[in-house]
Formats: sequence, C-alpha cells, structure tokens
Amino acid sequence: MTISETFLPLGQIVATPGALEALARAGQEAKLFLERHASGDWGQVEEHDRAENDYNAAHGFRILSSYRTAAGDSLWIITEADRSSTCLLVPDDYERRMERAIRSPHSKSSYRAIIFISFGCASC
Repeated sequence: MTISETFLPLGQIVATPGALEALARAGQEAKLFLERHASGDWGQVEEHDRAENDYNAAHGFRILSSYRTAAGDSLWIITEADRSSTCLLVPDDYERRMERAIRSPHSKSSYRAIIFISFGCASC
C-alpha cells in the first residue's frame, strides 16, 4: 500500500527536527509511520482515543496517532481537520509549542524549523 492509496488524505507532510532526529536514531523512515497513520492504524493510543480517531476520520476532525520507533522514542503524527497538512513530531515538540503559545498567545508562529518531506507521490 502507498500513501496515495489510503483512506485518510494527509495534505502537505511536514516534520519537526525532533521527529527527524528520532527517526534517524531508529534508522527508520517517516513513510512507514505515515502509511500506518493514513490507513487508520493509530498506533499506541488508548481505546477511547482510537474510537475518537475513527470518528474524527469519518467526520473531518483532527487526528493524532502515536507510535514507538525502534529506538524507543515516541513519535506523534497529527493530521489537521481540513486535511491540509500532517505533521510528524515528538511529544517534546508539542509541549514546547504549547509553552510558547501560553507565553505569547498572540504569536502567529508555528513550527518555524519545519522540514518538508517528499515521497514523490501526487497526493503528498
């Protein structure tokens, strides 16, 4: 299966430096986790989160998957509700972003150090 053959559109795919470092430590490619996410395999989430993701996928809400790399790092994948983008990140990236948002609620900053990933498929 390829990402373009899945039921969940991912939009523009981006990753934080922390996610890329975690993947490099594990010797794994992002594509492995993106294919799981896009096919509805939400990874290591609680049953209520799994049910919420299933509902969110069907009704156009944000989806969060959680995986463990071969090196033991947590890797999250978030697809936005409008399916315009999907981000790979580690939990620390999310926590730092939330801390910045709390300190500066009017900031328009997002992930400023995002690295774009290309898989060479039309839907990516």
